[in-house]
Formats: sequence, C-alpha cells, structure tokens
Amino acid sequence: GFKALGDYKDAPDRVFKVEYEAGMQLLNSGDYEAASERFKSLGDYEDAAEKAAEAEYHIADELMKSEQFEDAITRFTNIQDYEDASDRINECKYIMVTNAMEAEQYGDAVDLLADLGDYKDATDLLNNATYQLAMLSYNNRDYEEAQSLFESLGDYEDAADLAETCIFRQTVDGQFLQAFADGLSARWDDDDVSDDPDNIEFVSYRRRLIGYE
Repeated sequence: GFKALGDYKDAPDRVFKVEYEAGMQLLNSGDYEAASERFKSLGDYEDAAEKAAEAEYHIADELMKSEQFEDAITRFTNIQDYEDASDRINECKYIMVTNAMEAEQYGDAVDLLADLGDYKDATDLLNNATYQLAMLSYNNRDYEEAQSLFESLGDYEDAADLAETCIFRQTVDGQFLQAFADGLSARWDDDDVSDDPDNIEFVSYRRRLIGYE
C-alpha cells in the first residue's frame, strides 16, 4: 500500500489523503469517537484539526443530551474555541445547578455557580444557594460557618440580621439560652399542652425564647 512506499515522491500525501477520507466517512456515519482519533492522527494536515474538533463537538453534544453533564463539560472544554462550545459549557453547568438546587445540594450548586459569573440569573441563584447553605449550617448549629456565609451575602434578604444572631449564639449568653431552651423543649412538648390559658401562654413564651424573639 501507500504506507510501504515511505517518502517516495507523493506517497505521504496520498497516505494522509486516504486517512482523511476515512475520517470523513467515519464522521458522516456518526462514528465520532473513531473520526476524532483519525483526524487527530493527521496533525496539521489540511483542516484535520477542525474536523477533529467537529467530531468532539458531536460527542459532547450527545453526552449533554444524555445528561452526562460532567463528561460533556470535559469534552466541550477541550474544544472551547470551537463554535459555541464555551456557551455549551455554561449551559451544562447551569442545568447541573438547577438539578442541585432541586435536590437541596446547595454546596454543589455554589461551587458550580462560582464559575458562571453573570450567565443568565446565576448571580441570583448564587445568593439563593448560599443563603440556603447558610440556613443548613444555622439549623445544624454550626454558627461560625453560618455567620461566614450570611456575611458574604451582604444585604441579601435578612442575611445581615441572621449573621448577628449567629454571633450572639456563639457567646456565653447565647450558648446558655440555647441550653436553657433545649431543656424546656425536652421537658414540655407542644402536643401535650391542653387548652389551659396558662399553658398556652407558657408555650408562647418558650417559643419566643427558643427563637430569641
């Protein structure tokens, strides 16, 4: 075949041409993995690099459609200068964010949103995800972490007030009141309270104490 001819006259060009045409057949038939490898092996021959990128784009597109977003992002990243590959990366991350938010995986959402900048409503989503993540820490009594997250939100909703509450709950007085409120909660259960006005008034007081209202 042509390969056996080595450097004889135009044999190398013919070899590249045959390989290129084989790559085109693979590309047109939808065998994008094989097409990509074939074109990559051709180096800078004609537009082989662009054809390799085209094959990679199709692979990434199929991964995205099958919701394999992380793999799709990896493929798109390898060809991010090709057509709208950069936009498709953001699109994949945005879908992953919405999925994470629905699953209440706010930490994952925050990590993804950090790379999205002002893409669509990413800024609003980042604030929301950070707020929800802060509330999880708050409810788990990790007040130091919650404080840091609330403070990062500035004047978003009631984040500033909650940051102040976190600061108080880390003080000796705050810890004492929390322990006292826990003791009351353990001793009296709302379900056991009768309609007696004195009991109802006490429960109201206990709720205010627990919430530091």
